[in-house]
Amino acid sequence: MIDQSDLMPYLEHVGENNPHHVLKKINKGDLVKKSIVFGYIIDDADIDKRLGDFPEGAIPYGPIYRALKFLPEEVFDLFRMSSIIPFSDAYNTGIGECLEKSILAQLSAQRGRNSFLISGVLEVNGGSAEAHAYNVVFKDELPSLLDVTNPLAIDSCGKIIRPYIAPILGINEKTSNIILPEEWRQGRTYSIL
Repeated sequence: MIDQSDLMPYLEHVGENNPHHVLKKINKGDLVKKSIVFGYIIDDADIDKRLGDFPEGAIPYGPIYRALKFLPEEVFDLFRMSSIIPFSDAYNTGIGECLEKSILAQLSAQRGRNSFLISGVLEVNGGSAEAHAYNVVFKDELPSLLDVTNPLAIDSCGKIIRPYIAPILGINEKTSNIILPEEWRQGRTYSIL
C-alpha cells in the first residue's frame, strides 16, 4: 500500500508515465483528453474565476457543480467540427460532465495547494466500472478525494448540502484503488487507472 506520506510522489510518478490520467498542474495551452479522440485545449487558465471571488486555493465546489449541467450527448455535440476544442466552449455553453467539473476544481485548487486531476475509474456498489474524473487535493499535506460530480446530498434547488470530500488513507498498488475510510466510501471505489 502507498500510504498518505508517499501519495504525492506516487501520483507525480504516475503522472509522468500517464499524463492523460494524472495531471498535477494545468496551464494555458495544455491538452486535457476527454477520450482517445476528443480533448480540450485550456485557453483560459483563470476560467474558474468566473464562478466568483474565492481565496487562492479554495475550491468553489457548489458553484462548479451548478455551473455545468450533465448533458452527455450535448457535450460530445460540442466536438462536431473538431476533435480538439477550447475548454471555454464547454464552460460557455454551461455543459459538462465529470472531466469538465474536475478541470475547474483543478484550476482553482492548484493556485494555493498541491492537487491532481485524475482521469480514472469509478465503480459504485459493485456495479460496472466507468471512466470518471475527480481530484486529489492536499491540505496540510493530508490528501482528500474530491468528486464534484457526485456530492453526497443536494437540496431541491440544487444546492450542495454535503459535498463528497473524503480523506484518503492510501492507494492499493496492485489495483490502483484509492483507499478511503469505510464510512466515506458510500459504496464507491475510485481507481487511478
